[in-house]
Amino acid sequence: MKVGRSSNDIWEQMLTQFEHVEQFYFAGGEPIIMEEHYRILKELDKRKMYHVRLIYNTNFTKTKFKDIDVLELWNKFDSVSIGASLDAEGKRGELMRKGTVWEDVVANRKRMLEVCPQVDFYISSTVGLINALHIPDFHRNWVDQGLLKPQDFNFNLLQFPYAQRIDLLPDAFKQKVKEKYERHLEWLRPLDSLTRATKGFESGIDYMMRRDNSKDVQQFKDTMQKLDKIRHENMIETFPELKELYEEN
Repeated sequence: MKVGRSSNDIWEQMLTQFEHVEQFYFAGGEPIIMEEHYRILKELDKRKMYHVRLIYNTNFTKTKFKDIDVLELWNKFDSVSIGASLDAEGKRGELMRKGTVWEDVVANRKRMLEVCPQVDFYISSTVGLINALHIPDFHRNWVDQGLLKPQDFNFNLLQFPYAQRIDLLPDAFKQKVKEKYERHLEWLRPLDSLTRATKGFESGIDYMMRRDNSKDVQQFKDTMQKLDKIRHENMIETFPELKELYEEN
């Protein structure tokens, strides 16, 4: 198949295959604010193909585009799964993903529970040095608020950039993280029969404790100080739990 002859080439070719579609996976950029995403949903709606499974990776900052409410569209489909890329809550979350307004994220989740409660929702967090100590609090807080089921949490270990990996933490700080994860796991294990979230936190402990790259932690501090200056931010004000890390020689 050839593309590039007109702006509609890909769409026209896709239309010829629509009747065979079983699933659409929408990844980044941000699908909820992409015109093409709604073009697909409207076509599925027109054909009443509500059996098609919809899967998303989204920053979950928006649920509307122009005059379209995606929650209302999701309500029509038999199977929708939303993976929200959220790495921390509150001011921490806003710092880690620029442009996030945390009040909007919470409001979107609450409205989702009202409008389309049957839609599968889980958080997919990328965990590195910055948010390692905070992530159990975020997980537990959302469960306690009724915004998330305990098992619906993906713990993804950050690998790049190297300077933000959790194996760069000094041993004393690693022990704090390990102890906090173990307490969190005591709460989580009885609530997570499929062990999806449980295995994530367990793998985090294993990865962190099995590797010692603490000799390079200065790379993290140097990088963050440069970014703070460029962005006019203060990492320690937002993540005060990291203060002792900065104070170490």
